[in-house]
Amino acid sequence: TIKGLGDAKIAFEPNLVNPLNGEQVGGLYRPTTDTIIINESVPLDLHTLLHEAAHAVTSHEIAKERPIAAVKNLRKIYDEVLPSLGSSYGATSLDEFIAEHRSNPEFRARLGGISLDGQKVSVLTRIKYALINIYRYIRGLSSKKPGSALDAVDKLVVDINTPAPDSRIGD
Repeated sequence: TIKGLGDAKIAFEPNLVNPLNGEQVGGLYRPTTDTIIINESVPLDLHTLLHEAAHAVTSHEIAKERPIAAVKNLRKIYDEVLPSLGSSYGATSLDEFIAEHRSNPEFRARLGGISLDGQKVSVLTRIKYALINIYRYIRGLSSKKPGSALDAVDKLVVDINTPAPDSRIGD
């Protein structure tokens, strides 16, 4: 297991295919066993790892029969933005929408350029607030609104989450 993923396990399998369409994939998340499966037959990339990790920490909340408010907000955002997403993988389902939001820089940039309902806040920002509130709920914390010091820190931490360089000076 990896810290931050709860009890989710990571396993490696050769020639991993999507059970829905039979196509080879870099990875997938199996909610029934809480396991991220990585295809050892293809090179592992950061997008795949982040994407499947996003499923591991959010899919159980999305699947609840009575979802928390943050999931309802994400569903509303997803439904509103869906016509603007075209054929992008994030348009497949709410689960994929959230996983692509967390793992795909191009998808994030696309969402960052979309504002709906005449609001000044972009879809990307609205999604961020909804996801933060899911994580806060899971940790037993109350939801928060934009504009707090914590919000400023959250934004900055998200902004510095980038792949590490191939090398750097220091320990």
